[in-house]
Amino acid sequence: MEDDAVPPSSPPHATTAGPLDSPFTFFEPRDITCSPKSSSPPPLFSSDDSRESADISNYESPRIFKNKRKGGWWDSSEPAHSSPLGVKKARMTRNYDSGVYMMSDASESSEYLPVQHKSPFGLDGTDESPSLDETPAPARLPKGPMTKDEHVFCDNIYEGLDRNSENYDFSFCNLQDQDIQRIGALTSVIKNVPDPGDEIPAEGQYRSLVPELYVTLRNNNLRHLTPALFDVTNITCLILSNNDIEELPSEVRQLSNLRELNVSNTLLRWLPFELLELQVSDGKLEILGDSGVSWLVPKVPQDFDSQIIGGLVDELTRDFTSIMDDPSLTATHYLKRLHQLIDADPNREQLLWHMRRFELWVKECPARTDEPLERTGLFSHHPSVKAGQIPKYLARTPVSYFDKTGILLKGSPISPSSNSDDFEIITNTDRGAHGVPSSIFAPSDLKHVNSLSTMAVHTALRHRHHEDLSISDLREHIGEPLPREARVLLDQAERHDFAGFGAFRKCHVCHREYVVARAEWLEWWIPRFWSVYPYKVKVCSWSCVPDGMRKKPEKELNWQ
Repeated sequence: MEDDAVPPSSPPHATTAGPLDSPFTFFEPRDITCSPKSSSPPPLFSSDDSRESADISNYESPRIFKNKRKGGWWDSSEPAHSSPLGVKKARMTRNYDSGVYMMSDASESSEYLPVQHKSPFGLDGTDESPSLDETPAPARLPKGPMTKDEHVFCDNIYEGLDRNSENYDFSFCNLQDQDIQRIGALTSVIKNVPDPGDEIPAEGQYRSLVPELYVTLRNNNLRHLTPALFDVTNITCLILSNNDIEELPSEVRQLSNLRELNVSNTLLRWLPFELLELQVSDGKLEILGDSGVSWLVPKVPQDFDSQIIGGLVDELTRDFTSIMDDPSLTATHYLKRLHQLIDADPNREQLLWHMRRFELWVKECPARTDEPLERTGLFSHHPSVKAGQIPKYLARTPVSYFDKTGILLKGSPISPSSNSDDFEIITNTDRGAHGVPSSIFAPSDLKHVNSLSTMAVHTALRHRHHEDLSISDLREHIGEPLPREARVLLDQAERHDFAGFGAFRKCHVCHREYVVARAEWLEWWIPRFWSVYPYKVKVCSWSCVPDGMRKKPEKELNWQ
């Protein structure tokens, strides 16, 4: 055996090198000898494999004496009896360091000991876990004084959380927007799974723990809602009926699991375009709002009998059902008969939307369609919805254009705000567009870049939080006289930020942030069950208006 060979039973060589190259590197021989610092003299170790006796004689029996080594077990220096110190036996004391840091060198190091872990749930035999009443106030209730209604709301929230409930009813609680700020605590709800007992779980027993929250906020005094409500993404049913809500925030798109939204008897006139995008992504959202809600829809003459529409629809349905029973007939025959009945009716203007509904219904039957399926979205900002799927685009208003302070441009059509307004509606049909105005207004300058003053105010609004400045503070920093454009932008940003949703809104076409919209229009879509709802589209610049809206349609509907 060579002199520099490490005996097979020798302890591994320790080093102070960095991380090991591989799990096996630790057991490989190394040339670097490590001598860790120690406050105690090296201990005395006995060994059967010193360098001088690394042969078979050390293992023969009987063995007269046992070779001894002085130093740490990691030390590869010469043995004790070959050194000048000889084999003098060292005095063993309890202060010797064994090579493992156990604080056996009598040093005062108790202050470096890690703090003893205590289970927060009392699982270590102690009962020192915080009780429900000892939970810090910010974790359960908002800071500062609370109103009586807010306190009752919080009590109901945490009572339901303790039971892990999925149903929360806050009807007739006289709640205002600031009273429901703690509704975000519902994000901690976990779905309760039934206990199968000792039996083997049946098929379907393993289910998702994602809850299906049912939240009722009807018959209160809500106006703007609160951002915390839209953080609860597991809400599947949200009841907001009988409140003073004038506009739903764009944050409603965060409720990706929403299946039912009830906004009956509110002050809503339209829905945000983000809600339409939510309906497209899932296709299962049902909106209830046709009970006492005055949606923006075309005006109907006072002497027009609604029963006439119902009777004609019934006649169309019976006629088309008999046609569809004939497998030799295609969608072309269906639509031809539809147009004949509408053209012959004296109230065809009022039946226009019903005609468009039937046209879209035909496209839902691929077996009866002799043409390839087309997408129902006509403009670039429309979601990708194929024919036969919902929602379906129906009509729109002409585009209203505004200057950088939000004032309507001269010659631009007025954006409707109530059903008493006389506004035009462009309805796209298979035979052409109906209701196209004699002239389409569009600005000549379509630059996408904001003015320097607008960009300066936007930058100040984005960075004001770094200095903990309010919008009122920004007015003081700018000083008087405050430019008119800056004043309008700050006032609009303050109105946006009043409910806590931030000073900016997002463009529905390019998705850039803006404070004052430069153009807007309404679109009517059929989301579910043949109901028609208006959706408002707002953009940050004139150039974001789709090209097809800045000019007349290529084909217009002419009654035969």
